[in-house]
Amino acid sequence: MTDVATKAPQLLLYAMFDPERTDAGTLRDVFDMSGVQDQPIRSIPGKDLSVLASPVEDSSVISSPSMGEVLAFKRVVDTAFQGGPLIPLRFGTLVRSNGQAEIVLQEKGHLYADLLGRLDGQAEMGICLSLKSEGNGENDRIPSYRGDRPGTAYLLARQQSLVRERQRAEALVAPFREALGSLATSVSTSPRHDAEESVSIAFLVPRKNVDRFREIAGEVSVPAARSVEVVGPWAPYSFV
Repeated sequence: MTDVATKAPQLLLYAMFDPERTDAGTLRDVFDMSGVQDQPIRSIPGKDLSVLASPVEDSSVISSPSMGEVLAFKRVVDTAFQGGPLIPLRFGTLVRSNGQAEIVLQEKGHLYADLLGRLDGQAEMGICLSLKSEGNGENDRIPSYRGDRPGTAYLLARQQSLVRERQRAEALVAPFREALGSLATSVSTSPRHDAEESVSIAFLVPRKNVDRFREIAGEVSVPAARSVEVVGPWAPYSFV
């Protein structure tokens, strides 16, 4: 598989799945959809798993996708996910032909099958926190340095700033970890993004726990957050 852009026709891969564990009606719905660049969706079979794909005439477009293309990709994956467990692939995963996809499935299919087994019956739920302003942000500002080694000093200051960001993010999501940890199989936290002033935390949750998860998440209080949004369930993008 490759992420290198080229103008030669290629195939964009969406997700790996087990046809025997996926609802046939849901698959028909997927095959009736248009994917990225309004291309039809096809299934490429392998020994253990199959993979959803669509043709790409100019893959240079994939390297700088529009939001519409990203959403089209997500719609295909999330629709397929309604029919059974799957492994969502990173947007921009390309192969040159059906044959190359079949080789990937043959060589790594057993590894993906093991991962799919661990994801079976699970969904991703997310918590998105929009943060209150910290004032003028003096603690996070990277100072200008003069002297013999300004580059080293800058990198050290930047590293310290990133550590502070991570510590603050972990402190913000700690109440959710405590309240929701017993309902989840795994947790993944994103670092803080300065421009957005936000923190996200993803939980891998058994589908049977989704309603209870949403209920409890709505009761968690985080004074430092301007708003809290509970999202999902959807395919386990953060856990593959």
